[in-house]
Amino acid sequence: MAVPLAWQAYRRWGAAGGAGMLAGSVLIDADHLVDYAWTRWRGERNHFIAPLHGWEVALALSALAIWALAPASVHFLSGSGGEAANSSRRKATAAGTRARESRRHLGAAPPGTPSGRRGRPSRAIFGALVAGAAAGWWLHLVQDLLTNRPQHAGAYSLVYRLWHRFRREPAGWSTHTSFHQWSGEPWYRWF
Repeated sequence: MAVPLAWQAYRRWGAAGGAGMLAGSVLIDADHLVDYAWTRWRGERNHFIAPLHGWEVALALSALAIWALAPASVHFLSGSGGEAANSSRRKATAAGTRARESRRHLGAAPPGTPSGRRGRPSRAIFGALVAGAAAGWWLHLVQDLLTNRPQHAGAYSLVYRLWHRFRREPAGWSTHTSFHQWSGEPWYRWF
């Protein structure tokens, strides 16, 4: 499922978006190593920690992606300094817009900017990478919710699980009899 959507992310945000999508949808499972370590250390299988499996993480990544992909003139954190500074920023923004318009007619986009976006290439690449990672994160969480079938969506909320001290029963995993069955085996037998 991740590969076709990574292709779409590549087409929308460039290589960084595609790479972010693949990384976000696959590398999220590295947090099961925390559960493995907990099980080995404590000798119990009644907790679900998985710190990256949380709606809050996906939401934070999405907000960061929106911030990074927004034009610099929209950022309210870009500086302050009264009306004189705002006036000079408006003039500089207007001049920059005219310069970008003239480059557009010449067909010159800054190198490294995905999908022809104008602006600082490093921020555009970062934004594409984070947007892809956020999309992959959401994909993974929704797919886990549909295939693992916990009792409720709170099973993938860090705040909810923290409130219940990461115990599996109140978090929505009480019906899974083989919960963390893999954690009793050496890591090389998981595959």
